[in-house]
Amino acid sequence: MKLSTKIRYGLRAILQISIDGESEPIMARAIADKQGVSEAYIDQLLIPLRTNGLIRSFRGRRGGYQMAVDPRKLTVLEIVEALDGKLTIIDCLEKENCDRLPGCAARTVWEEANNSLRKTLASTTLEDLRQKEMENIRPPDFVI
Repeated sequence: MKLSTKIRYGLRAILQISIDGESEPIMARAIADKQGVSEAYIDQLLIPLRTNGLIRSFRGRRGGYQMAVDPRKLTVLEIVEALDGKLTIIDCLEKENCDRLPGCAARTVWEEANNSLRKTLASTTLEDLRQKEMENIRPPDFVI
């Protein structure tokens, strides 16, 4: 199982907005350049983020994107589901009346794995990622 490119790049895009869009909006072109992704693809990723109220857009010469939700309150799970719908690792978990229930022994394993993934993503905020990213780009502080 792999998370889609849409999820990976969408998370990177909203992370970039949370970092660079604090004081003024950041343009899609700047996000694309910093993330090494085409501007057309970034534009497509920003649509569901905006539609789901996670970011807001501004038109005009000084336009671009900014966060609409506090990064401290926005979980990675919410971002993933805004981009790609409800996260389940296997289709049968979406069905309440699966043909194989109640005798499907494998479903228990899939439910546990799915719950673990959702729990991890729900316990990680955009601010957590933002802090890690800022540590990675901040030059070391050498004191002599």
